[in-house]
Amino acid sequence: MVDIGKRYCSCRLWEIDSFPCKHDFCAIKRNEKDLNCFLDDYYHVSSYCDSYSHSIYPIPSMWKPNVVVDDNIVLPPLCKRLAGRPRTERIPSKGEIRRIRCSRCGKMGTHNRKTCKEVLL
Repeated sequence: MVDIGKRYCSCRLWEIDSFPCKHDFCAIKRNEKDLNCFLDDYYHVSSYCDSYSHSIYPIPSMWKPNVVVDDNIVLPPLCKRLAGRPRTERIPSKGEIRRIRCSRCGKMGTHNRKTCKEVLL
């Protein structure tokens, strides 16, 4: 249920985001009204430009001290190689079944010599 005049939709997304949901778009389009009239000022380009029109200065704190970097060069973070031998075998996905050959019966399947249930003649 959509009420364009009160800017209300039963899914309540219009109230939460101040932006029309898909139900509201259809109702506005069906009534042949301008969509820009139903958008909140927050979503207009002019308000975005006003937000970033002045300079923003970061506030130094105990966690982010005011550090001056020479020559404006930002170096990549230091990465250490993990301990141990690198993994060479891929990790199988969750639904993947590993097929092996049983050394007792010689058939391909998911069993081995220990769990083989074939009758040998």
